Amino acid sequence: MPLHTVDRRWYDLDLAVAVIGNPHTLAWCPEALDRPSRDRIENLGLDLIEVSRGEAEHFALNLISDGDTVTMTRSAPRLAAELRSRGLHVVELSTTELAKGGGGVRCTALTLDQR
Repeated sequence: MPLHTVDRRWYDLDLAVAVIGNPHTLAWCPEALDRPSRDRIENLGLDLIEVSRGEAEHFALNLISDGDTVTMTRSAPRLAAELRSRGLHVVELSTTELAKGGGGVRCTALTLDQR
C-alpha cells in the first residue's frame, strides 16, 4: 500500500507508522502522512493508536514489536503507557546515541520472517 510522508523530516516510513500486532494494531502519527495516506490507514479497519508529533519526532514509532513485547525508545512515555494499558509488555531503551545518527530501535534489528 503506498503511503507518503508530508516532508523530509519523515525520511523513513518507520518514523510515521509502526505495526504493533496484538493482533491488528497500528501506531501512527497522522500529521506525518499526507491526506490520501491517512485515509488509506483509517480505512483498513485496524485498531489505531495515534502518536503525537512530538513523540514521533523522537523516534517513538521506530520500534520493534512481536505482538506481545514492544521494544522502543524511552523518549515516548505516552505511547509506552498506551501500549501497557493494552496488555503489552514494553521495554524502553535509551536511544540518545542512535538518535544522533538519525535512527532508533528498529534500525538495530534484523527481522526474520518464519513462514
